Amino acid sequence: KKRAIIALGKKIASIRDAKETESEVGGVSIGKQLSSIAKGSQPKFNSMPSLAGSTSGSDYSASDTSDSESSDEEESLEELVNERKMLMKKFRSSFHEMPQETKGSILSFLTTINKEIVSAKAMFLAYSDPFEKYRALLFEYAHTLGHGVEAFANDLYLKARQENVVIPSDALRLHGQCVGMAVLWAGEMSKNLGKLVGEGYTLHQSFPYLFNRAGGFSFKPLRDLCDDLGVDREEFCEKVLQVVRRDNKRGYCNCSGPTMSVDQLVTCRPGKMLRSEDPNAEVRYLVEVDEEWQRDVLAKAFDGHFDKVADLRNGELVFVSSSSSKSNTGLKSTSSAVASYIRTRLLEAYSADSKESN
Repeated sequence: KKRAIIALGKKIASIRDAKETESEVGGVSIGKQLSSIAKGSQPKFNSMPSLAGSTSGSDYSASDTSDSESSDEEESLEELVNERKMLMKKFRSSFHEMPQETKGSILSFLTTINKEIVSAKAMFLAYSDPFEKYRALLFEYAHTLGHGVEAFANDLYLKARQENVVIPSDALRLHGQCVGMAVLWAGEMSKNLGKLVGEGYTLHQSFPYLFNRAGGFSFKPLRDLCDDLGVDREEFCEKVLQVVRRDNKRGYCNCSGPTMSVDQLVTCRPGKMLRSEDPNAEVRYLVEVDEEWQRDVLAKAFDGHFDKVADLRNGELVFVSSSSSKSNTGLKSTSSAVASYIRTRLLEAYSADSKESN
């Protein structure tokens, strides 16, 4: 239901984009496109004003614009908006029609999670670091490469629009999904340095791999779109690193050379950040990394190395290819069972770490 609402919202946004373009370039007709969208087919127009203004052809000729077409456009848009409202109403009803115990459980979970998140961030943001320049940068874990791939993806979507290439819905990546993929890459860099090994590494990677059972954290849909647009691995890596080189965390610790960068890595277990060796570092959990380490994990991501999901097999936590377990048909355990196992092992790891510290 949620996906249907999102898909409809995209159609509405495309129509509104085109209507704005029409007014900017002097009356470009999109009546034929609107009628096809209302029937469920893919729009073929560009939303970029400069492109629309230079497009020639009968479908985009200002002479085709008529009062009847304008009326059809408004009716098509209104139909889509009303359809989306109806779907939203049904979506909300599906929650309210649940048993009271189920609703209470969901609300309790969300309330607890939100309270913990707000409370944790408020310790820094409300008092000591409201602009996220120092201690609050701890909340930026995996955001270095996450922001880079997010910017790359947005640029890729723009290129697809310019070239009239259809963007599959599973190729659309939101901020949290980009950061989730980058969590895997940070874990891999930490492992390559020998800082995160054994079960500590496995538990760290298990979070995104568990969530990936529901989809959204595999790179393959983006890779397929890259292939459609002629973007190769080298271009992907370089464009992400161009964003990383402008990251706001650079400068908080000394970089020993032009190829060095700043990132956040993990040691021993999930949640235990690697400390900087720079005694003058303003934020002790920002560490110097070689750009080639980042390029290496990005190249692996492009090649599908991290496209996996978590599963339990014979009592062991394993990661299997997300393509071989599509729709979870090839998985041996439920998501709940995998989550419970991860939680148990994490509590044991935290307990052992606490005893060592004491």
